Formats: sequence, C-alpha cells, structure tokens
Amino acid sequence: MSLTAAYALSSAVPLWLVLLVSGEPGPAATASAEQAAHLQNFDRLARAGHLQVVGPVADESPDCVRGIAVLRAADPEEVQRHFQDDPLVSRGRLRPVVRRVHSFRGEARLAGVDPAQVVAYRLVWLRHREGAHRFEPNILSGLLGSADRALNSAPKEALWTALVGGPERTEMIAVCPDAGTEPVVRWARTLAIHEAGLTRLDVLPFYTMRGAFASGLE
Repeated sequence: MSLTAAYALSSAVPLWLVLLVSGEPGPAATASAEQAAHLQNFDRLARAGHLQVVGPVADESPDCVRGIAVLRAADPEEVQRHFQDDPLVSRGRLRPVVRRVHSFRGEARLAGVDPAQVVAYRLVWLRHREGAHRFEPNILSGLLGSADRALNSAPKEALWTALVGGPERTEMIAVCPDAGTEPVVRWARTLAIHEAGLTRLDVLPFYTMRGAFASGLE
C-alpha cells in the first residue's frame, strides 16, 4: 500500500500528540544502538502511514521534553503499542505523554525518517500554564471554541497547527520555518486561550524531515 493510500484510509483515525519526556539515563555503551533502534521504529511508523510529524526539541524547561511526535491511532493504548519496539521508551530513557489532537490545520507527509535529511524549524507552543485560573464550563467552552476557529486564520508561515488537550489542559502547537517565526508568534499571542492566561508561550528549535510539510514555505 502506498503512503498516499495509507493516509487516505487513516484520515478518519484520531491524531495524537506524543511528548517524549526525559526518563532515566542509560549506560553509554548501549546509547548508540538504542538511538539507532529508536529512529528505526519511527521510520517503520512513517512508512506504514501512522506518523505525521516527529523530531527532537531543544527544551530547557522543567518539562524536559526531548521530542515530539504526532501520529494516528484509534486510542491511547494503540499509541503506546507503537512504542513497544522503541528501546528508549521500553527501557525508560524516554517517557511518552499522550494527548489528543482535537483540531489541526495543514498537512504533513512524512514518508520516512532519515537523519541525513533533518532540517531545523521552529515550534511555537502555547503550553499549559500550571495553576491557571479555573473558568466556569460555559466560559471555558467559549475560549476553546475561539481557539479552534482561530486555526483557520493562522498565518501562511505556520506550516502545521494543532489544538491539543481539552477542558483540563489545552495547548496549541505550530511549526514554522525560522524566518516565519515572528508572524506566527504574533498570531499565537492573540488566541483566546493565551489572552485568558491558560497558556504560556515558548518558541523552541524543532528538527524534522526536509519536505515534511505540504507548503512551499519550507
């Protein structure tokens, strides 16, 4: 089955954001082999049509996010099964945190994972602010609906945008080229979930495959 056919068949399957958070350090002697198998697992998922976006993130925050993946799966349990053959996950070097993608704009076409084809982008991330003010359900619903609609007005420099989470924890991620960071940041600051104090804004280096996004701006 071609990647295009696999994507068409899976387009109704939910999308999930996976944050790969730092776990326990491993022995240096096995690091190279574990990293190679980690990338091979992602390559397998991409070729099977499951993987939309993946790459390491330079995150210096206490969250210690080392990588981000967006993939299609029926439920969180299936997402976890996709990482069973990844030694960095199975041995506790990385811990996957799974969140539902509720809406997105753009198209990713990751046909495989080749370290030689990695290029730098920017991740504009409205991250959940711990201790954020709790709103009444009807007000919160309005804030989320506004953020959902706002994805359609994202600047052209935003190659891929997604609204993640739900009432208890809502975030937005956008991927853009380095030269397009400023308009995407300006737009992100206007989102209702940010203006209401539910999120904090981070801009992080993000690395993924050349040609991963269906846009001439790459």
